[in-house]
Amino acid sequence: MKSLFSFRSLIFVFMFMMTSSLWGKSLSGKIGVCCGNDSWELVGKYGYDYIETSVVSFLIPTENDSAFSERYKEASSLDIPVYSCNSFFPATMRLVGKDVNTEEIRQYVETAMKRAEKMHIEVIVLGSGKARSIPDDFAEGEARSQFVSICRMIGDIAQKSAITVVIEPLRYSETNFINSVEEGLRMVKEINHPNIRLLADIYHMVSIGESPESIVKAGKYLKHCHIAEKEKRTPPGVEKDDFTPYLKALKQIGYKGKISLECVWEDKEQQLPVALKELKKQILEVGL
Repeated sequence: MKSLFSFRSLIFVFMFMMTSSLWGKSLSGKIGVCCGNDSWELVGKYGYDYIETSVVSFLIPTENDSAFSERYKEASSLDIPVYSCNSFFPATMRLVGKDVNTEEIRQYVETAMKRAEKMHIEVIVLGSGKARSIPDDFAEGEARSQFVSICRMIGDIAQKSAITVVIEPLRYSETNFINSVEEGLRMVKEINHPNIRLLADIYHMVSIGESPESIVKAGKYLKHCHIAEKEKRTPPGVEKDDFTPYLKALKQIGYKGKISLECVWEDKEQQLPVALKELKKQILEVGL
C-alpha cells in the first residue's frame, strides 16, 4: 500500500513539473500592455512581462534630452521593462503626400532610436494611421513609393540601434493605407529591409474580417502582435472572445514574438488580472 502511494506521489510530482515547465516555456516574457506611465506600476503589479508605451509621449523626439531624462529615470526605476513603443509619429508629421519633410523625419527618427536604444527597447510599432494616410488629391502609387523610401531610411537608422520597426495594418476607420496583414506583408517585402517587419493586430484583423490565414502567410516577417476584443476593444475576458484561431496561426508559424494588450480599459485594477489569466489560458490551450 505504501509503495503504491509513493508511486502515485511520484507520478503527481512528475506531472506537476511537466505542466509547470510547459507553462513557463510557452508564456515566459510574452505578454505586455500598451499604456502610459500612469499605469506602469499597476501592469507590473499584476504580473505582466513588459510595457509597451509611446514614442510621442515617452521618447518625445521633438523635445530636448533633459525632458527625456525625467521619463528615463521613471522607467528605469521599474521592475518591469519597457520592451516596445507605439504611436511612432504625430499626425502632423506626414509620411506620404505633398507635405513630406524627409529631413525632419530623419532627425525625429534618429532621436527616437537613440533614446529607445538607451532604454533597451527592441521593437517600435509604425502604426501612425493619420501620418501615413494618403491625401484625397494624391496618387496612391506615388504615396506608396514615398512610404517605401521613408521606411528604408527608418530601417537604416533603426539598424544602428538594433531595433526592429514593425508596420501595423490598421482598420479602415483609422487609415486608408495598409489595412490588412496581407497588405502589410506586401509592403514589408517591397521595402526589403531586415529591420522593417510586420505586426498583426488581432483586433484590427477581426474588425475587417481578416482570416488567421494571413498570419500563416506572413510567417517569418511577423515580429509583434497586438490583441483586444472585437466589439468595444475591451481586454480579453470581458466579452469572452475566442482568440484561439489566431493563436493557432501564430503557433503554426513558430511565432517567438510578444503579444501586447492594446485595449480600452474601464477599470485596470479589476480587468488587468482577468485579462492576463484569460489570455494565458487561451495561449496554453493552443500550446503557443
